[in-house]
Amino acid sequence: GTEEHKAAPSRLEAGLGYAELRFKLADGSQKERDVAIQSLRALSAGFAPSALPAITAAKLLHAAGRLGDAARSLGRAIALCPTDASLYALRSKVLLEMGRGKASLEDW
Repeated sequence: GTEEHKAAPSRLEAGLGYAELRFKLADGSQKERDVAIQSLRALSAGFAPSALPAITAAKLLHAAGRLGDAARSLGRAIALCPTDASLYALRSKVLLEMGRGKASLEDW
């Protein structure tokens, strides 16, 4: 009921924090980083649609240099929160780093 609904966001946030920590502790291991990113995807499946997992995944993918994956993850977040200007700005930055200046300007 209501108690479970209120607890769900805190479990989601804890899971996101765990995935971020696991990513940071991967110490450059691509395999361990990929496991952390996969844990984000699995985590998000257990909750109502939320942009938080996609945003967290995008940040981790960006840090891992996987810019295309980061841009796609931000696209999923934007689909869930189309009025959040910060998501467009972040995707614009990623697209610019990818050398996609025109697409970056469209987001900006």
